[in-house]
Amino acid sequence: MIFDPTGNFFLRRALQDDLGGTHATTVGKTVDPLIAILRTAEAIAVGQAFAKALKYEEATTQLNFLFRWTGLKGRVMTAWSDPMRWFDVPTEARQSEVTSTVTIPLSASKEEIIAATHAAILPLSRVFGGYELKEPVVRQLVVRLLDRKL
Repeated sequence: MIFDPTGNFFLRRALQDDLGGTHATTVGKTVDPLIAILRTAEAIAVGQAFAKALKYEEATTQLNFLFRWTGLKGRVMTAWSDPMRWFDVPTEARQSEVTSTVTIPLSASKEEIIAATHAAILPLSRVFGGYELKEPVVRQLVVRLLDRKL
């Protein structure tokens, strides 16, 4: 984590798929879309909370987020964190890296955070043969995260 005096915050984290532990078979081989959705929504919600805590003007402040995923080429998308979920993803990732950007107002509602999370995660899912994560899947996870019911 890096905090810049100009109001920029940076968070760098490994894909949870690569952390081993009880899921050592996922290292370098998978991207779990459920975890990616949750981590993306978490970054947006925490960024919003930081800006509010720093007393930025809610009526005029816009929050800009850039997400970058690397080391994707050759991985498959699979929801190993929840074996009851299945995604019909046609192929492995064809490129190594993808980025996305979203902007929300500081006063963003839960609905706006859901929409921003969906917009941010789509470029990642499209790396897997054009697959698009559906909004209801994103919505369900983001609502549970924001309501602290995970």
